[in-house]
Amino acid sequence: MNVVKNVLIISATDTIGGAEIVLYDFLKENRFHNFYILTSNNKMIEKGYKDVLGDKVFCSKVLSGYNFKGNPILTFYRLIFALLEIKKIVKEFSIDILYGNNTKDFVILVFYKIFIDPKIKTVAHIHDMLTEKIHRVFLHNFASKIDLFITPSKACAEKLIGADVDKTKIKCIYNGIQYSTKYIRNYYDKKHIINIFFIGSICRLKRPDIFIDVLNILNELSSITFNGYIIGPVLEKSCFEETEKKIKCAKNKGIIKYLGSIPHKKLLSDIYPNIDILFLSSDKDTLPTVILEAMSFGKVVVARNVDGVPEMISDGIDGIIFKYTATPNEIAEKILFYIADNDFLNDISYAAYLKIREKFSNNIKKEKINWLIENNCF
Repeated sequence: MNVVKNVLIISATDTIGGAEIVLYDFLKENRFHNFYILTSNNKMIEKGYKDVLGDKVFCSKVLSGYNFKGNPILTFYRLIFALLEIKKIVKEFSIDILYGNNTKDFVILVFYKIFIDPKIKTVAHIHDMLTEKIHRVFLHNFASKIDLFITPSKACAEKLIGADVDKTKIKCIYNGIQYSTKYIRNYYDKKHIINIFFIGSICRLKRPDIFIDVLNILNELSSITFNGYIIGPVLEKSCFEETEKKIKCAKNKGIIKYLGSIPHKKLLSDIYPNIDILFLSSDKDTLPTVILEAMSFGKVVVARNVDGVPEMISDGIDGIIFKYTATPNEIAEKILFYIADNDFLNDISYAAYLKIREKFSNNIKKEKINWLIENNCF
C-alpha cells in the first residue's frame, strides 16, 4: 500500500541554477506524493515551478535576499516572516515533511524546528560544497535538527561528514535529468572547426579565466580552429570585467564571445545540439548539471578533477578529466591528444550518452527519493 505524504519544498533563491533545474525535473510528472513549494517572488523562478506544480506554488516577498554576514538584521526580519508563511501553509495543507532544496533552505528548516514545530519531519537536500564558512558553522551546531540529508554526490556527503553531520542521516542520490535526444553517430568525424563552450555563472569559483587561457593555447598549437563561447549570468561584476578584458586581449584565429545568460529551454533546444566540447574549470562543483546535460546529448566534456566530477566521468572513456593543478598548456595538450582520433572521440561521445541513461536517469532519482519519503527513512 502506497503511503502518500504532503511535502512542502522550500526554495529560497534569487537565481535559477543547477539545484533549481534538477528540482524542476524531479517534480515533472511526479505524482507519487503531494508536493507543494514555497519560493521567492522572482517571476522566472515562479513560472518555472508553476509549469510543473500549477497552483501548488506559493511565492514570498521575504524568501530571498538572505545575507547573514552583510545585513543580519534585515535577514532575521525576513526570516521571521518566512517562518510565519511556512506555518500557515503547513496548517492549511496538513504538511507532513518540510524539504529544503539547498543550503540556505536548511537554515530555514532549522529555525522552523526550533521556534515553530520541533516534531515536524525535515529533509535537507544540499547541492553545494559548503563554500560559505557560516554554513559549515551552522551545520556543525544545528545538523541534529534535520532528520535526513540528501546529497547529489559522494564528495558532497564527505563535506557534510566533515562538518560533523551524522553519516547515518546522509543519503547520496545522484541528480538525474530528463533525456529525449537521439544520439548522432559519427558526430565528430572530420571537423575543422571545434565549438567549445563554457556554461556557468561568471564568478571566480567557476574560473572562466582558465577557459580563455586554454582556448588561446589551443588555437596557437593546432591547425583546427577553436571557437569559444561563454554563457551564464554575471554573479560577480569584477570577475565579469576581468573576463571581458581577457576576451578583448585574446589573439588567436578563433572566436571568443560572451553570449550572456540564456534561458534553460533555449540552452537545450539551440545550444547543446551545437556544442562540440563542453569545458568545466570550477574550483568547486558538487555534481555539475551542465555536464549531465551535455553528456545526454552525446557531447564530449572536458572537466577539472574536482569534487563530484570523477563520479560522473571516467577519464578517456566517457569524457576527459584534467588534473586540478594542471596548467592551461597541459590542459590544451590533453585536449589535442584526444581530438586527433575521430573514432576515439566518437566512442567517448556515445559512452557519455549511455552513461546518463544508466546512472543519471531522472526516474531513478524520483524512485529513490519518493521511497525515502514514503517509508519515513529519517
